[in-house]
Amino acid sequence: MKSLTALLIAIILSSVPSIARNKWQQCGADVNFGATFADAMGSGNSGFCCSIDLTIYNVYVDFGFQPLKHSSDVKINTWNDNRSYMGHLGYRIPINRFYVTPIFGFILTQYGETNGHDWSVSTNGIKNKFHPHEQNTAFDAGLKCGYHAWNSSSVTLDFCLSATNHIVMAGIGLSF
Repeated sequence: MKSLTALLIAIILSSVPSIARNKWQQCGADVNFGATFADAMGSGNSGFCCSIDLTIYNVYVDFGFQPLKHSSDVKINTWNDNRSYMGHLGYRIPINRFYVTPIFGFILTQYGETNGHDWSVSTNGIKNKFHPHEQNTAFDAGLKCGYHAWNSSSVTLDFCLSATNHIVMAGIGLSF
């Protein structure tokens, strides 16, 4: 893990003075949807996840989450459940119409019980109470690749794919 982290940091630092910063738009935002295939314990709890990404002057940051599976379940029951939160940093390296972003960060997973006996109702529907019993955090690193599919004078449409130790996501974004 240390060698992977050192490699990612070296790539990011070596590309900072690049003329690429002047070549591309200065700000961008992506919305991604995908799947987690391992939680912070590596136990393989898979599920739907989504993230919001922001790039400013090629510096990349994201935040994502995997929601509870039974938070809106209408059955009166209890379930073993988990939810995850993810965050990453990176630096976008442009290559013609493509870009590569080495990313590193964390994944936090909470394990517990979703209780269908302890619920509330709002305008969003039923919300079952989640009682976390355990929490684990793990290092997460990977790569985000993207393609500038459409350019106008002020906006660029991007398609992107992210893969790390714990997640795989595809998304669409806009650069300004």
